[in-house]
Amino acid sequence: PGIREAHLILHDAGEGRFSATVGCNRLLGHYTLSGDKLSFDPVASTMMACPAPLDAAERALKAALSATRSHHAGSPGLELLDEKGHVLARLEAVRLR
Repeated sequence: PGIREAHLILHDAGEGRFSATVGCNRLLGHYTLSGDKLSFDPVASTMMACPAPLDAAERALKAALSATRSHHAGSPGLELLDEKGHVLARLEAVRLR
């Protein structure tokens, strides 16, 4: 109760906005998508103190977004990749509640 469902939403590519959460703070920013290249600008967020383990998950998501340079989209979702093509995060496509 009171915890948001974890998500990353890439809004309209024309505007290049995204929003995300691991269940605590709301992360906001802009992204750039060109072919398989994907990058995220520095993330702005609300500043609530998050309980464990959400605090560590939020730091990991911020780090993954910051290091993302490309992506692979497929079934069942999206992989965020660093400059060497290593997987930073695997995100599963689901319908938000």
